[in-house]
Amino acid sequence: MKTNNDILKQAEIPSLNDLEDQWEAYFFREGNTVFQQLLMIHRQVFISRAVEYWFVKYFSEDGVFIEAGAGTSESSGRITNKLRRVIAVDISSFVLHRWNITNLRVQADIMRLPMPVNKVDGVWNLGVIEHFTDAQIIAMLSEFRRVMKPNGLVLLFWPPWYAPYVLILNSLKWIARICFRRNLSFFPPEINLFDSKLRICRLMLAAGLELRACHFSIRDLWSYVVVVGGIAPNLKKMTQ
Repeated sequence: MKTNNDILKQAEIPSLNDLEDQWEAYFFREGNTVFQQLLMIHRQVFISRAVEYWFVKYFSEDGVFIEAGAGTSESSGRITNKLRRVIAVDISSFVLHRWNITNLRVQADIMRLPMPVNKVDGVWNLGVIEHFTDAQIIAMLSEFRRVMKPNGLVLLFWPPWYAPYVLILNSLKWIARICFRRNLSFFPPEINLFDSKLRICRLMLAAGLELRACHFSIRDLWSYVVVVGGIAPNLKKMTQ
């Protein structure tokens, strides 16, 4: 079982262009299979409640908040705007225009956000971080830090290798490969699943952030570890 991208061969690591193509193909089939219909129900019924809970817990009722790598934003459907300005950012114009449910949508690379320095109160994403290498994650988090205000926070819904759904899907892949000689693929490659707080802490520090908390709970049926990060104290002083 692969739980850390360090063990991958270079040829197995998808480029950003490859990832964009894979997600375009994935969302083109959105809702067309039984698996995707079940996934949509899971997002709308369970995941969205967890996202709402953690969003309200860590983000204020006003400010600018970015969902970086938004996809359909179904999981964010329960978030109420109040005085918030919630912006969905995704590299795919197809998914933003056809599937995304957010009012404010921006097509952009999340590693090059079209926002000025220190203007965003919070950044979050769900089901995104696990598709990137450590180096790409550091670049991504560095960009989040760049646009965040000194007291801003980042929320990463990061699936761990021990999440029940991951174990079930991996078992199905194994059965298909051994018994039927078929390679099943449910998502674009998840090359960097959450494995330890220590490693995530190192990634955040490399991007000028500090790990504030990690949560793994029944709220989303143990699908994600919610990783909370903020700007490291020494960098916060420099930006104030």
